[in-house]
Amino acid sequence: MMRGSILVIEDNEDIREAVRILLENESYAITEAENGAEGLKLLTGDTDLVILDIMMPGMSGLRTCEEIRKVSNMPVLFLTAKARESDKLAGLIAGGDDYMTKPFSYAELLGRVRALIRRYHQYRGKESMKEQEDPEYLETGELRIHRKYNEVWVRGQQGDLTEIEYRILLLMMKNPKKIFSAQNLYESIWNEPYFYHCSSTVMIHIRRLRVKIEEWPEDDIDEQAEKMFFRLVMQIAERESVTEQLKADKQFEWVQQIKTFGFGAKSKLQRNPNFYS
Repeated sequence: MMRGSILVIEDNEDIREAVRILLENESYAITEAENGAEGLKLLTGDTDLVILDIMMPGMSGLRTCEEIRKVSNMPVLFLTAKARESDKLAGLIAGGDDYMTKPFSYAELLGRVRALIRRYHQYRGKESMKEQEDPEYLETGELRIHRKYNEVWVRGQQGDLTEIEYRILLLMMKNPKKIFSAQNLYESIWNEPYFYHCSSTVMIHIRRLRVKIEEWPEDDIDEQAEKMFFRLVMQIAERESVTEQLKADKQFEWVQQIKTFGFGAKSKLQRNPNFYS
């Protein structure tokens, strides 16, 4: 049983053959192209991954990747001799999902191929037959969302979501049992590598989305629920030996996180400094 279909676009015949043998031994179906133009012709809806060189005659790998991005979100792994940081950045900006330099480790290449295809199948399309037979709308509770277009209804009223908010909501409604980390969301929605500071971007968009789809205003949230959650956070902090001074310094930050992720705190520390004591 084939584990996935991979298109290798590489002008060096020896490297193409080495990659093909490695991946065919792991039960992947391999299609080969010696330049970008030929590779674009061989691209199909069944392709799960493109392994792409940058320095090729005619159309460069960067241009080829840009053309792929016009028609598909399938993962692209750059495999190239260009090793400078600026080259890697150019590859990611062009739409690449990962970047490896030559000479390369076969074990590392195989590991990255598996990870990219797994993530593509799980988060980015590649609809199963069941999904293809599903209606064009997803519904859960009082939310209704179109699978392809930014059309959302909240309690019978059409919502007004930004494109990012729509994609976040659609991803979560397609995977109702999955718990997404900030990294999961960022890489799935923004299609860019995740860095630590990206978590604040995710939190801001989640916060705005919750304001638009939740029924109850913040002042109606049960204060006891907030208080119980905050005490739980404090117990975790004590278990991790966080000092009293640090807990005091972090108190406002924790309240902001409570606000973002579901407890609607309304700056109670400013109104009542002893609220969480």
